[in-house]
Amino acid sequence: MAIRWKKARGRRLTPERARPLDVAGRFDGLPSPRGVSRILIVLLFFVATVTLLFLGNPPLDIRPGEVAQKHYVSRVRFMCEDQELTEKLREARRQEQPNVYVSDMEVVTGMVDAVTAELKGSIPAGAGGEEKKLPGRAALLGAIEAMGPKQTDDAVKAIFADARRRGVIDDLKRTTETKLNNRVIVVFNRPEDVRRQVRVDETISLQNGLQEFLKEEIALHFSKLSEDARAELLAVLLRCFKLPTLKLDTVETEKAREETAKTVLPQMRTIEKGAVLLARGATTTPYDVYLLDQERAEYTRTEPPVQRVERLLGSGLLVFLAFLILGVYIRRFEDALVRSNNRLFMLAALSFGVLAIAKVFVFKGWPLYLVPLPLEGIIVALAYGPQFALMVTLAVAAFIAVVTGHSFDFFIIFMAGGAASVLTTRDVRNRTRLIHVGIFTGIVLCAATWTVGLLEGQKLTRRFWESLMFQDGLLALGNGVLVGLVVTSLLPLIERVFGIMTDISLLEWCDQNQPLLRKMVLEAPGTYHHSLVVGNLAEAAAEAINANALLSRAGACFHDIGKLNKPEYFVENVGNDHSKHDRLSPTLSTLIITAHTKDGAELADSYDLPDPIRGIILQHHGTTLVEFFYEKAKRLAAENGGPVVQEEFFRYRGPLPQTKEAAIVLLADSVESASRTLAEPTPSHVRQLVRDVSEKKLMDSQFVESGLTLTDVRQIEESLIRGLTAIFHSRIRYR
Repeated sequence: MAIRWKKARGRRLTPERARPLDVAGRFDGLPSPRGVSRILIVLLFFVATVTLLFLGNPPLDIRPGEVAQKHYVSRVRFMCEDQELTEKLREARRQEQPNVYVSDMEVVTGMVDAVTAELKGSIPAGAGGEEKKLPGRAALLGAIEAMGPKQTDDAVKAIFADARRRGVIDDLKRTTETKLNNRVIVVFNRPEDVRRQVRVDETISLQNGLQEFLKEEIALHFSKLSEDARAELLAVLLRCFKLPTLKLDTVETEKAREETAKTVLPQMRTIEKGAVLLARGATTTPYDVYLLDQERAEYTRTEPPVQRVERLLGSGLLVFLAFLILGVYIRRFEDALVRSNNRLFMLAALSFGVLAIAKVFVFKGWPLYLVPLPLEGIIVALAYGPQFALMVTLAVAAFIAVVTGHSFDFFIIFMAGGAASVLTTRDVRNRTRLIHVGIFTGIVLCAATWTVGLLEGQKLTRRFWESLMFQDGLLALGNGVLVGLVVTSLLPLIERVFGIMTDISLLEWCDQNQPLLRKMVLEAPGTYHHSLVVGNLAEAAAEAINANALLSRAGACFHDIGKLNKPEYFVENVGNDHSKHDRLSPTLSTLIITAHTKDGAELADSYDLPDPIRGIILQHHGTTLVEFFYEKAKRLAAENGGPVVQEEFFRYRGPLPQTKEAAIVLLADSVESASRTLAEPTPSHVRQLVRDVSEKKLMDSQFVESGLTLTDVRQIEESLIRGLTAIFHSRIRYR
């Protein structure tokens, strides 16, 4: 619990329960302009969230292949398509549609050319270009020669034209068509692109009916031939007529069937109110989802205004309860987190953005397992801390469950994924750490998805990789991995937008090759060495109370950069030389000394130092008293009979430390400077020095706005004692 301290009579320190800032940003009275802005941000986010939850049809909470966890009962009477009956009628119409056969003119032409070549006494030239005479054709060739070439060609073409008109078909297909299509087929002539219907019994069977057909055609077109010549001509035609003229076209057949099926209108049926649309424990089919969707649309269309108002009130009450819980949590534990209106607005915008993405996924029918809630968990953990991030993630997971229409299953999945992303986002000292966080989050999401699937009754089959549960798990795993990659790539932007510093950036600022630190080495070496020692002490003290150790170290490294403007006026840079303050009045010396915090902040702006470090530079002395010059001024006033010295003229201008890290640097800086005055830095003297300095800062109310508790202060003291004792440890005397 945060502890605030006030001065009691006799300057004894008494604890007082910290009274956090109210939502207006002040303790009493009317809200300040900043407080009004904060209230408007909260109200805007409240209205936007309620609107998002209320708008649109309540989405379905089940998909095809899932096991129903409850009875789905129709709330209204509605009309819907009887898809089973409609599909049955369409299938019957498909079967009635005759198959489409193609009669290709190129096939017929090829057979005509082959017959003509044989009738002329030769076959087409072979590979060697030689012609082979056909034996035993004397009678036929003589008769053909007597008819003449033109009359012979015309007669052959006429035979094949009749064959194409009637159609030569394979025997097996002819038998099948006779049974299935009422002895009717569609013939598609190419290249004429003419379609016609033909009775199957009028076609010619390739194996069984072709010979009789050719005999009739020979008798018709070659009536003057002798019996021997006709027999020889029949043999030639049968030898060349190897392929049917009709070939089944599956593509055209399927196309014709679908066009025919479309002519069947949807068959409608009425579902009465109270009818069970889907029984509990049943595996959901696509038609079940269709029924549920139709019922939902009809219910929304006919929803009475009273029920709309009730649903709106329910959405508002849910959001209000979530806001209330978060508000109470912030008021008790994390009041410093939202003092900045910019950070509060970014938090609200981030949360609303995740909810809006979830809503879009619902309307588009996209996989909800890709909703980037872990992304918000990581960002909020980086910007506000893991405890607050866990609360925010929990609230947003509940909102997503409502937005997506899933009550318990998706809440569990997103809660597990959000918690995994938050709790593993710590010690981010390299970019690969965030990728590891994303992978671990994806694994947790995948495991939670499979767990919920098993609880809902989905089965583990031999072909598990083809199941809906396996696919959902892979999407959840990909969500976590993708979030890790996105955060890694956008980390600099996240730091700038939220005004935060990750350990990665802090490590970069702790690098001793930073321009300001290199300048300090050359121009103020004593201050540089002092800053390094303070940095070590502050880092260890921050670790002792679970504060940001790297921020404490980085802030300590830069806390005295303001001394670069006048390094010769600070004792650590003077050495044994004569002090320039001996020729100055105490008031002027105080102005020079206290100005280094303001000068440091200006240098921080010039070198683009982050705001957290700049805040430590400004706050690392708080409003402490410059005792040496204050006592000197009182002594001179007493000796010269001057006016009473005002204490406030010898204090730093502040502000007081606003964070634990700034308070730690203040105490470490004061203790390290005071330790230089110890004649005998024994462990007992060091301990007494640290206790005295710490007590003085507490009595001077320097920590009241930092969030430090009395326990924190005691732990910091012990850490500083250990650090200083190690610095001033005794050595064996060598002769």
